[in-house]
Amino acid sequence: MTYQELFKIEYNNKNFMIFLDENNRKTFLEIDKLGDYVYPELEDFIALHKIFNTKEPFICYAPRFKFTEKVRVVKGTVVSLLTLITILNNIPNVYASDINVEIKNESVVISEIVTEKEQAIEKRISIKDTNELEQYLGHLDVTKEMVLKAINENAKLPAKYKKIATNLLNAITENYPNFDLRIFYENIKSMEVFEYTQEQFKQVYPNVKKAGAVYDSQLNRITTIDEVQIELLYHEMFHATHHFYRKIDNTLIFRSEDNTALNEAMTDIGSSLVIPQKEGYVFNKTVLNFLLTTIDYDLEDYSKKGIDYLKDKLQSKYYDIDFNYIMETLNAINTYYIYEGIYTSIDLCPDLRSELFKLCLKNISLENAYASFAKFAQMFYDAKNPELIFTYLEEYNNKLKELSYKNIITKEDAINKFLIYKDVTGIGYDQKGVYPIIADAEKKLKVDTSGNTSEITSISYRNTFNFSSLISSSMFGYYEIFGTPAYWQELGINNGLINPIEIKEIPICYQNKLLTTAYVSDILIQVGLMENKELGFILTNYQTGEILYQSAGNMKYLSNKISLNYYIFRFSNYIDKLDLEDVLNMDYLKIFQRETSQFKNIKNDGDFLFIEPLQEVNIFKDNLLQVCYLNNGKVVINNGIASINNTNISFETSYPLNETIKLQDIFASNGMLDYNVTSYNLTENEIITMIENYLQELNIKKGR
Repeated sequence: MTYQELFKIEYNNKNFMIFLDENNRKTFLEIDKLGDYVYPELEDFIALHKIFNTKEPFICYAPRFKFTEKVRVVKGTVVSLLTLITILNNIPNVYASDINVEIKNESVVISEIVTEKEQAIEKRISIKDTNELEQYLGHLDVTKEMVLKAINENAKLPAKYKKIATNLLNAITENYPNFDLRIFYENIKSMEVFEYTQEQFKQVYPNVKKAGAVYDSQLNRITTIDEVQIELLYHEMFHATHHFYRKIDNTLIFRSEDNTALNEAMTDIGSSLVIPQKEGYVFNKTVLNFLLTTIDYDLEDYSKKGIDYLKDKLQSKYYDIDFNYIMETLNAINTYYIYEGIYTSIDLCPDLRSELFKLCLKNISLENAYASFAKFAQMFYDAKNPELIFTYLEEYNNKLKELSYKNIITKEDAINKFLIYKDVTGIGYDQKGVYPIIADAEKKLKVDTSGNTSEITSISYRNTFNFSSLISSSMFGYYEIFGTPAYWQELGINNGLINPIEIKEIPICYQNKLLTTAYVSDILIQVGLMENKELGFILTNYQTGEILYQSAGNMKYLSNKISLNYYIFRFSNYIDKLDLEDVLNMDYLKIFQRETSQFKNIKNDGDFLFIEPLQEVNIFKDNLLQVCYLNNGKVVINNGIASINNTNISFETSYPLNETIKLQDIFASNGMLDYNVTSYNLTENEIITMIENYLQELNIKKGR
């Protein structure tokens, strides 16, 4: 058996190396404190085997295989320290719900547990090419109109998801008119959606650490955390255009992908037709974007023939490059990220870099000499060593020189350009522009094109781990504008550090009608109660006082005003056009209010929102006005100090316990609570007296 080294991982406070065998199975050796390989303990081996070799049902199809392996057994005395382990896959492990471990004849045997329901299936057919579906579902030429009709007639699909499906359908058919819609049509007819809170989602998917939504083709269901941003929902919806599961009598027909990493990346590319995907499978996408520059393959090919077709085309064209190794390494990186929440950067995968660089060299073109290198370099965006990419530049330049190319970007020139910004930790931005920033706990320094610094204040700031690697990996794609404001803006937006709404005026629409083009930060939002007991909204430009939008009808119980920019920040990381109906609704308001409580007179109680009159409390202290709200105001007592939240008013009290008390209860106790009063004016001494009166009554009630 031949093994290929993949990369190191950390698990159970130990270090391991993952190896790939000839059957694409991952196996593991522990790395001891001296850096030597030792056999892993059985408990660790089983856990890692489950993570890397047992696939999620009906997402990936695993081959049959049998193998032997040595591990250490630390529990039980039946077997010796080095013992034989056998893993039996008598049926494809995609159907196994768990694994069983037994000790037999001085050996450890791992077998898979399969439910009776799955055992009852007589025939399983894995579809790769959508043409194969016709054998089982009959011939059908699916049109955009048919899919749209299916979306609208699906009573189980909430309105928000009908809009997502429709937007995705429109984007696909506009950009890829020959995209095969058959699977999307079959799925969307009966798709359902379950929305959970974060805690509920963790109970359903306890082992998934880096996901906020899941599409399960077996159930034809999107399961999601209700507060996830909209781009993730488009990603899961796009899965429904590709993955398929149907049982006809005792025959199972399904479509899934072995190459999960590039499948997720292709799904990101598809969903980005509607809204750019800036987070999640970033590394997968940088690799896929590089591969797509070397071969003729697009979303239409993916819809019809899947990711394996891409692999086959690449292997056929570049026969001396190991694409199986590339894709299995990516799959392992992807699995480790999803299930352990740990990302493996490319600098930890030297053999992966080597195979990809061979492909980079094969695609040099004099027409755009550094295009191939720029795409290759993007994969180093999160490298621990920001200068690692420069080690490949010299060999690349040698190939260009062989082709008589003259305008060489030397390694020295590239490094010197990079060194100007090597210490930059992030980017700062305002409505005037985007700047490279060196930041610490005390100050922020703006860096100019010569490397000079000057202190800057009152600026928004974003950073990411290994920011200098983000700079070095991106510079070759923007070499002519590198270091200019245009470069920093592209860097920020393209890598999800800046949302366009933060630096640009954007179109703001309602029901496909343009209301204005403006900075979202210039707009205030207010919520009120309509006569029909539904919530209404008012949007005002605080610069001009102009009302941009107001729900039709009379409103009462108007809330405090907050920035629209803050209100929509949970909706998406990328907004270059805002459709108000997406955020001016009960579902989004409920999520926003649950997380922030920014509207002082709106209370979130499970599935319901309650709105009451907004009541200000104006407290005068030393001729200065302190404002809080009776609706959500609290008095916090901690170690004999009482303070009113959202003010700087505090005082000593003899009340012996730590306690948090609603301001409304204090006003009620003092006979001052009146919902018809919109504003109370009190001095600091008066509010303190009211609090002391309440605490005195509380002491009496508790018998102290």
